Amino acid sequence: MLYKERADNWRDIEEEKEEEELQHVLWREVPVEGHSSLYYNLFTGRLSLVKFLMPSYSKGGILADEMGLGKTVEILALILIHQWSCGSSDIVKEYIQNNHSISGRNIDAEGFVSEGSSITLNHFNKSSSGAGENAGPIDVQNTGTDNLQGQLLAGTDVSQEEEEETLCTCGNPSNLYVQCDICSLWCHAPCVNYVKEKCEDFICIKCLYIKPIDCGSTLVIVPETLLYQWLAEISKHTVMDSAQIMVYNGVFKEYINPLHLISKDIILVTYETIRKELDRVRHHEFSIKLRRPKSYAYPPSPLLAIKWWRICLDEAQMVESSHSKATEMTCKLLSQNRWCVTGTPVERDLRDLYGLVNFLDYRPYSVNHWWNKLILLPYCKGDPRPIVALFSKMMWRNSKEDVADELNWPKLEEQEHSLSLSPVEAYYYQRQEEFCLKMFNAVSNQVSEASTSLSDLDSTLVNKLLRPLHKLRLACCHPQLVKNGYINFSSFKKRYMSMEELLKKMIVQAKQEGRESLRQLVAAINGMAGIHILNEKFQDAVDAYREAMYTWNNYKDDYECDRLQRIHTMENLSNLIKEGHSSHCCAVSDDQLDSLAAKLRSEYIKKQHNNVNAAVRALSVAASTVKSSLNKAYTIQDVHLKSEVLPLDNICHGPNEEAEVHVHVEEADDNIEINAEDLVEDTDDELNDDVEEADKEVEAKEVEHFTVTVINKAPEFHWWSSAVSWSIANDLSSELFSSLQYELNLFPDFIFGFHSLIGFQYSVLNFIDTLQNERERILHMLNNLTHSTTESDIVAATQCHFRIIQGAALCLFCKAENALKNYEKLLFSQYQIRTDDNASSRSSSVYERLLKCMLSFLITKSGPLSLIESGKSYMNYLESLRNEFKFVTRLWMAAEQQIRAYDELSMAAKRFKLLPSSGSDHMQINDIFLSHSELSSKRLEFESDAKMSKLSLERNLRQLTYLRNLTKTNDSEEPSNCPICTGPLQRNDGWAVLPCGHCYCLECIYSLICRHAPSSHQPVFLQIEEAISRKVQLSCPMCREKLSSHEINFVKSSLLEEESLPLLKGSYSTKIAAVTGILLKIKQNEPSTKSLVFSSSMQVLNFISHALFENDIDHAFLTNKKQYQVNLKKFKTSLTLNVLLMHLSSGSKGLNIVEATRVILVEPFLNIGAELQAIGRVHRMGQTKPVVVHKFYVKNSVEERIKEMMSNSAEMATSLSAKDKYGFTVDQLKKLFC
Repeated sequence: MLYKERADNWRDIEEEKEEEELQHVLWREVPVEGHSSLYYNLFTGRLSLVKFLMPSYSKGGILADEMGLGKTVEILALILIHQWSCGSSDIVKEYIQNNHSISGRNIDAEGFVSEGSSITLNHFNKSSSGAGENAGPIDVQNTGTDNLQGQLLAGTDVSQEEEEETLCTCGNPSNLYVQCDICSLWCHAPCVNYVKEKCEDFICIKCLYIKPIDCGSTLVIVPETLLYQWLAEISKHTVMDSAQIMVYNGVFKEYINPLHLISKDIILVTYETIRKELDRVRHHEFSIKLRRPKSYAYPPSPLLAIKWWRICLDEAQMVESSHSKATEMTCKLLSQNRWCVTGTPVERDLRDLYGLVNFLDYRPYSVNHWWNKLILLPYCKGDPRPIVALFSKMMWRNSKEDVADELNWPKLEEQEHSLSLSPVEAYYYQRQEEFCLKMFNAVSNQVSEASTSLSDLDSTLVNKLLRPLHKLRLACCHPQLVKNGYINFSSFKKRYMSMEELLKKMIVQAKQEGRESLRQLVAAINGMAGIHILNEKFQDAVDAYREAMYTWNNYKDDYECDRLQRIHTMENLSNLIKEGHSSHCCAVSDDQLDSLAAKLRSEYIKKQHNNVNAAVRALSVAASTVKSSLNKAYTIQDVHLKSEVLPLDNICHGPNEEAEVHVHVEEADDNIEINAEDLVEDTDDELNDDVEEADKEVEAKEVEHFTVTVINKAPEFHWWSSAVSWSIANDLSSELFSSLQYELNLFPDFIFGFHSLIGFQYSVLNFIDTLQNERERILHMLNNLTHSTTESDIVAATQCHFRIIQGAALCLFCKAENALKNYEKLLFSQYQIRTDDNASSRSSSVYERLLKCMLSFLITKSGPLSLIESGKSYMNYLESLRNEFKFVTRLWMAAEQQIRAYDELSMAAKRFKLLPSSGSDHMQINDIFLSHSELSSKRLEFESDAKMSKLSLERNLRQLTYLRNLTKTNDSEEPSNCPICTGPLQRNDGWAVLPCGHCYCLECIYSLICRHAPSSHQPVFLQIEEAISRKVQLSCPMCREKLSSHEINFVKSSLLEEESLPLLKGSYSTKIAAVTGILLKIKQNEPSTKSLVFSSSMQVLNFISHALFENDIDHAFLTNKKQYQVNLKKFKTSLTLNVLLMHLSSGSKGLNIVEATRVILVEPFLNIGAELQAIGRVHRMGQTKPVVVHKFYVKNSVEERIKEMMSNSAEMATSLSAKDKYGFTVDQLKKLFC
């Protein structure tokens, strides 16, 4: 018997088996001699004379065949073969006959449908007893042509009728209504999706929720990505019209009557729809009581109104978390048979299985407490018998190896590609690894014990621990993918950086680090000179200053020393020489020191002046753009000022209009009072109509009054007021106000709300005035700061925020900063975004969003073109203001830096001073004082700093030399000779580059690494790699720099590569180039072969896509929901599209893509189950060709360590994604960094 026949028999037995009277697993029978048995509870210690039986549970189980063994087909076979046998041919009529008294009354009434008339009922009856003969009067209004007036539909008295306003969920008036056959509740037929031609009987959802209706339908819940594949499989394996299929899209899109659902054989629904459906279920279960009856009802989910014959969860591992919305909703569904279909029932650990047992409702194991007690705890103690006994009853699984002989399975070949990073990438990776390790250690130090599991830590702390690992994994693929790492690439304008550009960026970074080390070294030497002066060792001070000058001159070809440090050295050395404390000559003439220092001062302040002037010019250009956009707005609005826009313009021609409007408003208010007094005895409806008309009159008069005010005050900005008037004149004011309120509700922190359109207009007018005033204010202040800065301003700024003096007045710069912040609040709406640095982002202001909403309203409602053009011109004006703001900010920063430069120059030559012993009369705020007791410790501190800075500087210089040598390599320049053997270094042979930058031939570096190692007949390069794996310590023969053998990088020719790949267009990282090269090789050798490319990072796929595009490889993404099915179908059918890029989370589960025969895994994954799922998309039933899997990893990196960890059977089930953090300790995580 083939395995499928065995599986079919097992499934049939599981659904047909009768319930057995088994003793409860929590109790044990204790025989008592001469008496009936006692029953003992193993966990509570209770004794009982009554035998407890296992509770009943849904039939079904877990179909867990390995990926690609045709689980979908097996479920289809089960659906079509083992169908529900119903005792009656009409399920609905039988349900009605058996449930007449479900609402507490016995009413023998058939469903009543009336056409041609509309009933003004609520969507659902407000009373608890239903809408039958005792439910109250029903008012019918004739809307047809049959002259039906006041027809009594439920035997009521017309005199007792009350009209109830109808507000259905559909939002449309109904001329068709229907009555429930059980509780006689009246419902609008469109609201409940009732179609008379399809179903003569009708049962309301309220009755079905009380007692769900049994049916023979199968509900299949699938991931959204697999929905169309299920439809294709059903169409492929079933005879046309043999099964009725339906896709349920949720109550949010369209309410489906449950009676319509039960008429189908298979209903397909996605997990995404199930999650959304849960909100409607919760609303139904936890609806609160309001003071007034609801005028409409939320359409509840019809899925819970049915007891399904069978529920199948495809890719059931999606409900493994017991706290997800999908899990909660699926557990609420009722059924007679429940099936879990998954190829990877365990992805992380045994706790994954609990979600499946919970859905199957296999009690008591579906209770988390008993699952841990009965299954998990014994297994952790080494006893697998309970879990084996449990799942042997409910799970069916075949691996590919088990049925390989039966299926004649195609060959699966795995090829591992170990990559060596290029010298440029290797240098970057080493620095990034140091950076990430520091990040990780800083966070891991917050954990008391290294053996702590990640699942026991706070989620925020876990994310911080995993972030360095994620950065390091991205660094293996491409350095530019790393955000906020060792090098910040945010300022780089190009989206895709070449390796040559990366090298230039790293050289710039190395120069910056070297300059900082040089600055610290010179500062330490200057500090020691200052200590010597205080100790009256003037000659030592002179020598120290000259040592500082020698230091920066020695490194001037590589690094430029800080100007302020040089000024300090020269001026103090000059003073000591003038005082006669020098007995030696310097390389620079002593009389040139003052002139050189003065030149440096001039250059330093000139640089700041240039920055200010550049900022002024940039702001002038931006201000001219603002002015031109404002002039354009004036022109457009002046042209249309007298147009048809305002229907009230005929009363707004002179200064007396405002007083006249006030009179009209007061008269309207009096009319409201008079009308109210005269109409007290009238009906409520008539009173409401008159009051509403009076309110509209008042609103119109107020708008007229406001229009006069706005036009007289600011005619250039009156378009929004005119839009309000236009909306009132066209009875659209309420709709406009609702749109504005909806937009305003998006900003819950905004406190300046409005309750009417008039309030909105006053708020906008105030915003415009304030915006103009703040802009003029800040521009005026910046003009003063950049053109009239005095010495007193410098002193004020120094005392205000450079070296703060308590009680000092705010300087002009701080006042300008406060004005800038106020202006910014008007232009932007700031909000926090979660990033590594917790940065904030800025969007349009609330008022700008409201004005855009009004403009969109005008466009949607086909408003006057003049208003629309005016609105667009004003939006452009606001946009130009926001663009101008960055130049305003830049100018303020330049002016502040300029004033800071003056202060820094005034402080540049200052030295330490001895703390006076007799009071503080001569102490100044800018002086730095030391006591005699501090001199010795301070000198030792400077000496230590100087030693550390010198070591750092030498290290930085070696790294800079190394990077410059790499530049020569990339420019096809070859170092002349090996400094040991003096032989030429040739590209065909390759050579070694040490971290210090020195280059050696392969033979010499091999002799350095393994002098005592036995020789072999392998190529020299392979011998070196074998020796490097020992990680021996050695020194550079040239500079004696200590290094480890694994830090050596090699320049290799293509002849030394592992495999010959085609020449690529463009410059890419090693990983991107290797993946692209494999795909290009496949395209050249096997043009019709299709390949899938998987990665756990969308950024990596984007870089691969760029490389494929540059090398003319047609490809597509399988990530965008809108293009998902289009791209998938195109990939399967196209003759030219042969590469499909897929994210691991969205494309590795459930898909059937046997058209492909190549699977490329870009990096080692931290979830072994996801990797198997990815391979299973191709190597599955229906595949007729051999499948090749290409696995890439970088040697001597975190990827190699992840690969080794996942291959370890003791740890391979562990996952490190943000949601899969169970069972992994902090110490295990740290091993991945070193």
